[in-house]
Amino acid sequence: MHELSQSDIQVSGSYKVTALENDTVEVTYRYGNIIRIGLFTLKGMSSEVPVALPSDSYTNMLNNSLVQVKDGIIQLDYDPIVIQGKTNE
Repeated sequence: MHELSQSDIQVSGSYKVTALENDTVEVTYRYGNIIRIGLFTLKGMSSEVPVALPSDSYTNMLNNSLVQVKDGIIQLDYDPIVIQGKTNE
């Protein structure tokens, strides 16, 4: 986590924290056309979460697992997700 917090996107970019349904929190950092999205479930409930990334496979920066975005939706389970890509907005 320390390495992530020292990257340009988190040091120089803008960020937004949003409370979502099912006790989920989204933290979004933007720097130019790059977006980093962190999704955290507060009560361990799974949910489908909309994200501003195109359909593709992304690497969870916390544990190197693959995360699938399909039609702008991520399936969030118990483990937190932090992914990064070029924004589709």
